[in-house]
Amino acid sequence: MTIHGLDIRYNPFSTYGSYMAINYLETDYYVKYADGSSNFDGYGDAKPQMTEGLYLRSVRSKGQTGSNMEMCALIPQLRGKDASYSIEADESCITLNLQENCTISLCFDDEDTILIYGQGEGVGLKIDFIFDGRSGVYSIPVHCQEGTFFKTGCGGANNNVLGLYIQQGNVKDHCVWEEPNGMMQTQCVYQISETENNFLAALHEIYYYVWPEKKAYQFEEAVTAQREKFEAYCQRFPEYPAEYEAMKRLAIYTLWSGTVKPRDFIQRDTVFITKNFGCFAWGYENYVCGWGLCEADPQLAYNQIMTLLDHQNELGGIPHSFGDSVVNFEAQMAPSAGFMLTRMLEKMTITDEQAEELYEKLSRHTCYYLNYMDVNRDGLPEYFHGNDACYDGAAMFIPSITVTSPDLATFLIFQMDFLANLATRLNKLDSTRIWKERSDEMLDKMVEKLFDEQYMPVIFDNNTQEVFHPQSTLVFAPLALGKRLPKEIRETMIRYLTEGNYIHEAGLATEPTNSPYYKEDGFFRGPIWWNTTLLIAEGLRVCGEEELSKEVAKKFCDTVAK
Repeated sequence: MTIHGLDIRYNPFSTYGSYMAINYLETDYYVKYADGSSNFDGYGDAKPQMTEGLYLRSVRSKGQTGSNMEMCALIPQLRGKDASYSIEADESCITLNLQENCTISLCFDDEDTILIYGQGEGVGLKIDFIFDGRSGVYSIPVHCQEGTFFKTGCGGANNNVLGLYIQQGNVKDHCVWEEPNGMMQTQCVYQISETENNFLAALHEIYYYVWPEKKAYQFEEAVTAQREKFEAYCQRFPEYPAEYEAMKRLAIYTLWSGTVKPRDFIQRDTVFITKNFGCFAWGYENYVCGWGLCEADPQLAYNQIMTLLDHQNELGGIPHSFGDSVVNFEAQMAPSAGFMLTRMLEKMTITDEQAEELYEKLSRHTCYYLNYMDVNRDGLPEYFHGNDACYDGAAMFIPSITVTSPDLATFLIFQMDFLANLATRLNKLDSTRIWKERSDEMLDKMVEKLFDEQYMPVIFDNNTQEVFHPQSTLVFAPLALGKRLPKEIRETMIRYLTEGNYIHEAGLATEPTNSPYYKEDGFFRGPIWWNTTLLIAEGLRVCGEEELSKEVAKKFCDTVAK
């Protein structure tokens, strides 16, 4: 397939607020995500294979496990037969170029409506809802104020309900009801064809069976409106070096188009890190999205911190991830909000009301770690799995899956310092003193127990208290505390990082290349990740190693740009 512009094989075509996305999927699309993913446990050894083509997909939670996310296949036609095509795409429109100068274009009219416009003699579009063994679909005609809709429930995949409306052109439906109960269909296909060399169709996501208001759609106006919205959003971001301009634009589009509006469990505008697969809000990732957004969109940035905290349980813990119908507490994720917010508030402001909301929720979250994640009561909370650290499967968890590690103490020190500052702003002076005391006490315990006589970071088994010297980059997180650390510790860690096979042309390895546990495609056992790069680059900067910090950051950005 030839694709020019936005490569919708990898970058979903969507818009701010929408739960729909369009991708061109190759046959191994899901296989690339499947290896090692618990999201595919329901398939066993039969990893899902796709029929290659263009698909309308849903990012609602139910489609993320056990079923695929595709709602329907979009198959261009010429004179009633499937046709080959090439693709041109940008942030506002997808155009399918067929033979005989025919085209089919798609754009968002709003977050719930996709317009499909065909031009040329004999041009058409087949919309197929049952393909590759999918089932659990039905479609019925609905007559309402706007005209005749075809209401299609994609219940087996993702609980979406779609309405198809034809403003110009013709549509034929071919639906076969299954036997013996006739509740679902074994075939559900619509064929749209042109009249006077054009057709215009609207696909609506219908939520709670609220039908769209009557409207005359204008395709070119919708494309222009989308383009203007995105270009205006781009202008809100700070300038970057010229060599990163394409990367910057794609990153902004990923954030902008990856945002979903409030729905069910999602209580505020929330960025899904991707609308490809695993489309949820994640504990650590959404915090860093907030940091990236804080200059351009402070409200959306604030939302990314709060969207996890909206789902605190009665103990103060927050979910590992969540979507519109799923909240997952299987792991904790690192308490990095205080670290992120400390830097974010250097570039954005919050209201007193927001400060009060943050203080209440982050206090409870911090106390959750102090009260419930410190089983041996030594004053240093613990990880019970690598997933808790957002360092899934890292080599530092080989000696013991449950460890006390210096990065967790570092995050909690930042969070307590941040709470102390908030308390001062809110005139809670007794609380300021308490949080400062707790922060200093944890720093002293971390230096005492989590560094050896040579000033190197260590971890210990929570059950046996056995001490280990891991090489995972995460244990160098205390560098982010800067001069609050003893000079000998700072200098030792910096020297080990620079001499220990961590920094390479492509960036900062999560496990040094001379480690016996190093794997070039080993998740957190070598590959470069944003979380440790961010932590270490920031740590080097505050420790006075500005040039080395910039070097690590630039290597990462160059790799992302590629």
